[in-house]
Amino acid sequence: KALTSELHPKYKALIREYPFQPVRNEHGQFVNVILVRSPFRTDHHEQLYQKFKDEILFLGISSWEDYPLPASNPFSSSFPREKFVGLFPGFLYMHRNPEKIFPSHVKLLLLSQSDFSLPSLMPALEKKYDFTFSGSDQDVAQDCVGW
Repeated sequence: KALTSELHPKYKALIREYPFQPVRNEHGQFVNVILVRSPFRTDHHEQLYQKFKDEILFLGISSWEDYPLPASNPFSSSFPREKFVGLFPGFLYMHRNPEKIFPSHVKLLLLSQSDFSLPSLMPALEKKYDFTFSGSDQDVAQDCVGW
C-alpha cells in the first residue's frame, strides 16, 4: 500500500506505542502522519516503523532528552549518533545549528514538542496545593539512594 492522505487502518494501534504520537488536523481528526518523539524502546517499535514507513508519514520530533542525538544522561538508552538524525524525511527540532546534526535530505522545522499545547480532556480542577520540591540534597553519585 502506498502513502496516502487516508488514515491507515493500523494508525490507532501504532499510536498506543510509546514513541509514536498522533497528529490531528484543525477539526481534531487524525491525519496519516505520526511523530516519533524518542528512540525506539524495543526492536518491536523499530519493526513497526520499518513495516509502515511507506504507508504512513513518520516525522521525528524533539521531545526526549537530546533526541535525535544520544542522551548525555548515562542512565538513558544509548544508540549510535547517526541512527535517528537521517531516518525520517523530516524532523521538528529544537537544536542550534541543525545543519551540523541533520543530513541535507531531511526537511527541518524549528518546532519541538514543548511548542504545542494539548487540549484539555476534562475541566480544570480547583487548585488545592501549590508547591515545588527541590532535590538539591540528593546524592546523585549514589543514584539518589535513600531519598
